[in-house]
Amino acid sequence: MPVTYQNSFITRLALMQVGRASAPNPAKIYLLCIDSSSVGRASTPAEIFRWEIPAANGYTRRNMVWATDGAYDNTDQRHELPMVSATFTATGLIQFQKVAIAVDCHAQTDATFTNSGVNTGSSTITIAGNSLVNGDSVLFRPDAGATLFGGVTAHTEYKVTGKSGDSFGLTTAAGAAVTLSSAGSGTFFMRYATGQIMLMDDQIVLLQSGRPWEYQANLTQMNSTYGTGV
Repeated sequence: MPVTYQNSFITRLALMQVGRASAPNPAKIYLLCIDSSSVGRASTPAEIFRWEIPAANGYTRRNMVWATDGAYDNTDQRHELPMVSATFTATGLIQFQKVAIAVDCHAQTDATFTNSGVNTGSSTITIAGNSLVNGDSVLFRPDAGATLFGGVTAHTEYKVTGKSGDSFGLTTAAGAAVTLSSAGSGTFFMRYATGQIMLMDDQIVLLQSGRPWEYQANLTQMNSTYGTGV
């Protein structure tokens, strides 16, 4: 069935044509599995990243690499990219309802840390070995039985700032500094939520352990636009 681009990505494609937006990094295009029926083509990236399934039971983000440029089809008047696919085999129960292709995205899904990594004095967080850079988007949630650290709201987008080694501060998506008022308790998850969603596709999937799954993407760019003259 046809799959439509996300609204925001259509805008990016339009701006790319006139040099007002950059092309995605071809090494950072990933397939995400989303377990929600409520997100759609108008949803924000943060809303979609929130519902990505955890990296567990054989699932991780899968890199989508277009090895060639494809070709223009004169008959159908469209440029056809070569088909690419992503596969994994479940090592436990996996369930999801949609897939998304994200561009300019991190390979990692989540990082875990404890309240000992929250410094209320400097309002910074330390997560060993994280791959964040300033400006990245992140979401947080507490593990079962944990209490999230003060100053943030679960499943809300924050931006990384002041990155130094494995430590960083936070701002709101609007750029206001975040003060961490308490360290909370227990274990927390940080979702890597940087990137733009290119497209989404309905894929209601329930995989038992040992079952393989493959997603194939066959993208085309149609030859149509609008213009007026006087």
